[in-house]
Amino acid sequence: MIKIIHFANVRFDASLGLSNASKAGIRREEMKNTFTELMTFIRENSVQLALVSGNLFDQKNIGRPTLKYIMDSFDSCPDCKFVIAPGELDFFSNKSVYATTAFPNNVSIFKSEELSCFEFDFNGEAVRVYGHACLEPDSLSFPCEIQNIEGKDESVNILISPTDIEGISDRVNLPANIGADYVALKGEGGKAEIFDEGDMWYAYPGTLEPLSFDDAGEGGFVLIEAQKQNGEFICRPKLVSLMKKRYVTKIINASGASKESDFTDAAKAFFESDLSINENTLLRLIYIGDVFPALQFPSEKITEIANERKLFYFELADETVPLYNHEFLSEDPTIKGALFNALRSEMCSDDPNVRECATGAFRTGMNALKGNRKKESSYDADI
Repeated sequence: MIKIIHFANVRFDASLGLSNASKAGIRREEMKNTFTELMTFIRENSVQLALVSGNLFDQKNIGRPTLKYIMDSFDSCPDCKFVIAPGELDFFSNKSVYATTAFPNNVSIFKSEELSCFEFDFNGEAVRVYGHACLEPDSLSFPCEIQNIEGKDESVNILISPTDIEGISDRVNLPANIGADYVALKGEGGKAEIFDEGDMWYAYPGTLEPLSFDDAGEGGFVLIEAQKQNGEFICRPKLVSLMKKRYVTKIINASGASKESDFTDAAKAFFESDLSINENTLLRLIYIGDVFPALQFPSEKITEIANERKLFYFELADETVPLYNHEFLSEDPTIKGALFNALRSEMCSDDPNVRECATGAFRTGMNALKGNRKKESSYDADI
């Protein structure tokens, strides 16, 4: 049996999109710690082949210290062969890191959009790794089949591609006539998925360590034990996760809210329903829906509720729109009605930025007209 691991989307030095610089620094160190653990796993488990199916780092932001760390990591596993298919973030070009840096001897890199092949022999077990590279962002398409390969029945045939397959919810769209035994894909998002198509396996490893709120779900690396026996491919894949943190986005529909407690009670109910939200969670809480026009969003109180869970990081977004039961204001002859009617079309805009700006302006104006009273009250009492 050959021991193989398959991972992708490490994205060293990519933007983390966190407003807290200190937390972002901690996350970068955790990324490196996770990668170090992966290298330790390779050495301790005698992994012979590592497939990197795209986005090892961010080409635009990669720094010398990080690049040295990556090289040292590969050097620390001399008995493992690394095969890299550059993706849209770490794409190959004549000026890219892959072209201008001398990688260790145990690293092989695809440098063309056309399929090519690296051949290996692991104690008498023949392995052929076919693959291609992304040469510029958003230029990649899935490669052609690798049928009619001489001697393919005697070797383990792997196709590594830094792409996804059309049809995220129906990934059986992967062509059945590719001719590979295992297809190592990059995929999008954080969740790992492994598929058995009978005479072929393929997998999306997700993210090794999640970096953003787009990385939902459990990712890691795929550990594969494989061999070719009398022309039959025998494969035992499983997901191994080393994740230190997880990103969670929760959307709360607050339609019809008329008082502060409608918002805060919804937050309390969410935290009570999910006890896995803890100090290792980065949480984004988004409120949506049409609410009473004069209602102010209680950001501070909701944040206090979230802080009780000692979250690693918390973001709160108010995407509610003050349009619930708004007929009273639209017909109001006072300045309140004039303010509402002046901003109404923008508050209904399809552009979220326009909608947010108009909603904020309306609420600021209503707050000023009320004398910035802080009491909790209903729509009728406020206007």
